[in-house]
Amino acid sequence: METPVVHPEFDPKDIVTINLKYASTAKPLKLLAFAQLSSKVLYLAQSPMTIGQLQHTIATTLGVSKISESSVRDGLSFLQDERRVTESANRWELTSTARNDIGRDVEQSHIALARVLERHFPSSIEPLPLKNWFKESSARIFGQFGDKWVASVCRDTKHAASRMQPLTGLLKPVTNKYKLDAHKQILDSSC
Repeated sequence: METPVVHPEFDPKDIVTINLKYASTAKPLKLLAFAQLSSKVLYLAQSPMTIGQLQHTIATTLGVSKISESSVRDGLSFLQDERRVTESANRWELTSTARNDIGRDVEQSHIALARVLERHFPSSIEPLPLKNWFKESSARIFGQFGDKWVASVCRDTKHAASRMQPLTGLLKPVTNKYKLDAHKQILDSSC
């Protein structure tokens, strides 16, 4: 299977956390999730992709061994109905409008992240490692506690989210990975 080329200007981690905006009509979450994943993978690709390439790339991105072909097809069908993708010769690609919209979302995400880092962290911390630390730490925190947070929001309760344990142990490997040990106290207190 031919591996697609990834967009050179973006770190794939930049786009994974962005929530793309689609139709306001109610759709099953699984369908929307696969539409999101397919859009993001197609955005990062430099050329149209087959469903098999999409399956493989989505599975690799999520760290799982296999993704259902029907789930990817359903996501693509939704995107096609929304005029966000086109198919030609069994290869799928984003429309230019969809690609431009995602590009704007990525840019807005970069601007928002820069503002958060500037506002909440000292300028003495090297910007690139801090940005990488923040994104990876956020993903770890959501991975660990996201279900509790979502439950507290959905059930309109405050107590589920308040049971989160201290984050220092969870974030220590990330702090070490980006060689930010000298700023450990500041980073720990920011969480």
